[in-house]
Amino acid sequence: MRRHLRSCCALKNKNMNSTITKELLFDHFNGTVSARQRRLIDEWAQKLENEELFYKYLLEWELSRPQYEVNVEKGIAVFRQKDAQTDIKDVITSFKKHDVKIRWIWLAAACTIALLFATGWLFQKELIYETLSTGPGEIRTWTLEDGSRVSLNANSELVLPRWNFAESTQREVILKGEAEFVVTHTRNNARFIVKTPEGVNVTVLGTQFTVYSRPGKTEILLNKGKVQVHHSARSNRVALIMAPGDVITLDNQGKVAHNRFSEPAQYAAWKESRFVFEQTTMTEIARLLENNYSLTVKISSAELAAQTISGSFKAQDEHELITSICRILDIQYHMEGKHVTFFEDRSSPQ
Repeated sequence: MRRHLRSCCALKNKNMNSTITKELLFDHFNGTVSARQRRLIDEWAQKLENEELFYKYLLEWELSRPQYEVNVEKGIAVFRQKDAQTDIKDVITSFKKHDVKIRWIWLAAACTIALLFATGWLFQKELIYETLSTGPGEIRTWTLEDGSRVSLNANSELVLPRWNFAESTQREVILKGEAEFVVTHTRNNARFIVKTPEGVNVTVLGTQFTVYSRPGKTEILLNKGKVQVHHSARSNRVALIMAPGDVITLDNQGKVAHNRFSEPAQYAAWKESRFVFEQTTMTEIARLLENNYSLTVKISSAELAAQTISGSFKAQDEHELITSICRILDIQYHMEGKHVTFFEDRSSPQ
């Protein structure tokens, strides 16, 4: 009986290996396979004996598409074969199909790969994960593989698995910056978890929420549904359930503030290029300008830094926002490149 079971397992593995062909993997990289085929490929690729072949075909697929931008780090990541010299010969053969510029870029990548294999370093992060990001003052929205939507505020970054995100039993993403999530429910009831570098985990039990994760402060606002927040800071461990309208703020000392607001939508006003201030100090505004626009901000005096502003301002860029703030507070500013100084009329920028 045991011999029969072993034979069945061996036959199943053999059939799976024969099913996963080079052509099928190429279709997978192109995103044209069925959900069942994606599951088979995922199971096949997770086996150690198939890993090198998977990366080999991935490299071949990328090299066959000149429209892909050459990325040296990704080139390093996909070289999994232990025989580095053989891989370099394969790459050099393909150079003949490209122009001189591409040839030298790939030659530099191949030499780097050989050196890294000699020292034992392997890079897989960029191959396994994809990064969605925005630059200074940029706001963008993506629809993820599972149908969920994410909107990133300026200077923000979201890291998520490159493949099989929708079929995973636990959908995990890592956020740096600020984002609004509208999460879809999956047939397998997969959890959607947002992690931050500060050790905060937001587990979705509802649908729509905003997470702010900047140095020194993390803030979670729930618009609809329900979310669970876990935070491990030093010896403290916090676990909270949020209801719509709740705002939880955590600082870098591990202190937690739990509040409620009647208009939670104002926390995602940035999606409309709108800024909402409520007794907001100039120090806090300076931090916002630094986070969203990569500016270096200086305030000429402690008195000016303590001044507050309230109201809603529409601004398409940092210049419009700074001009509005100065007009309301009757102050001046001097801007040179990415450096801005705020000062009162009687003062002058230093």
